[in-house]
Amino acid sequence: MAPHGQRHTGYAVVTLETIVEAAPLPLGTTSQTAELVALIRALHLSKNLQGTPIVNGPLISKLLEALDFPSKVAIIHCRGNQTSQDLVSRGNNKADTVAKWLKKLP
Repeated sequence: MAPHGQRHTGYAVVTLETIVEAAPLPLGTTSQTAELVALIRALHLSKNLQGTPIVNGPLISKLLEALDFPSKVAIIHCRGNQTSQDLVSRGNNKADTVAKWLKKLP
């Protein structure tokens, strides 16, 4: 931990055999941001390589297109199965309840 409770974060792009690229990120960078940076760097580094198609590629494309729709939006990470009553936990619990209900439909 850095001073004032800030976390050290970094990212890595690897294969099973080697570290392709790794770097620290600025203090206070969240783990979600680090994961996105790693994904972006992996895609840039593999730009001209051949391989299997990206899993969920069409869905990711739709997500990127949808980023242009709202003028403002907040995407907030929250831990699952929380019992606290803050707005984020309540919203997450509601989404979980609906998802469980949908699983029971034919």
